[in-house]
Amino acid sequence: MFWVLITHISLNYGYITWEGEFTNSSPFMWMSFFMVPFYVFSGFFFSHKKGLKSFISNKIRKLIIPYITFSVLGLLFYFGYQLIADKHISLGVLTSWLHTGALSSNTPCWFFISLFSVNILYYIISKYFSKFLPVFIICCFLLAYLSCNRLQILGYGNILLGLVYFHFGKLLKEKGFILYRKEYLLVFLTLYVVIGIFDPQRLSFVLNNLKQGNYFLNLCFSLSATFILWYLANLLPQNGKVINVVQYIGKNSLVLFASHRIVLNWVYTPIINTFWPSCSYAMYLVLALVVILIFYIVLLKLFKTKCPYLIGL
Repeated sequence: MFWVLITHISLNYGYITWEGEFTNSSPFMWMSFFMVPFYVFSGFFFSHKKGLKSFISNKIRKLIIPYITFSVLGLLFYFGYQLIADKHISLGVLTSWLHTGALSSNTPCWFFISLFSVNILYYIISKYFSKFLPVFIICCFLLAYLSCNRLQILGYGNILLGLVYFHFGKLLKEKGFILYRKEYLLVFLTLYVVIGIFDPQRLSFVLNNLKQGNYFLNLCFSLSATFILWYLANLLPQNGKVINVVQYIGKNSLVLFASHRIVLNWVYTPIINTFWPSCSYAMYLVLALVVILIFYIVLLKLFKTKCPYLIGL
């Protein structure tokens, strides 16, 4: 989540671009897998013990309702920005929905549609057609490869690829006790470093668009990195002030993920560009993180008190 914030802040500042102003030694290249853990850890907590109707209802409450909430909130802030900056409102922002499943006024919301679809599809296949699950996952990976670098109607490439990583998370939960060994950590760490040095990867998950690297190596690179994160997370203490703060943000990360670009795009960046255009990257980054976190805390407190169901609680 923290790296998502840093990447989007850096994009807004112009320090990096989607077109690839990266060097092989760039930390952004080493962290290009950052969307993968969202799917993996979602799969880690997946369960089909509930009936299909109850499962779908739960996912609508936790993903679709927040998707609507933050899409509307993004539009309100965007229209407010337009009125102040351009003195008029343009509805062109609405047309971006078919491209990734999210309005351009709040682009991270694509993930809600993608994760919802992944959950429902995985539930149906794993519960009713479990014998075909491995074949289904392989087909998803190959189909995502065929759709790479093409226009994604509602981000179907993200859904296909998301299913692959979601399945890995489910396996990690089931086989984690076997994999949690230093030998496996060494293997995955070696894969991550070797691929990162000799064939740096960069997959733009939003458009399922491989900017640099190899599609099949990207799977190894991303899974290795996610395994390392999972392994290290198991070493963290379970109490203390620092871990409590991390867990608080983690448990409410949906709100942070869905709200950060609203304040970054339509409040923070326009103000900085107007009143402090010479702001250094370091200062821009630090201030943005502070503003985003303040907005997140206020928003979370407000919704939790008044209408928690709107943010999936």
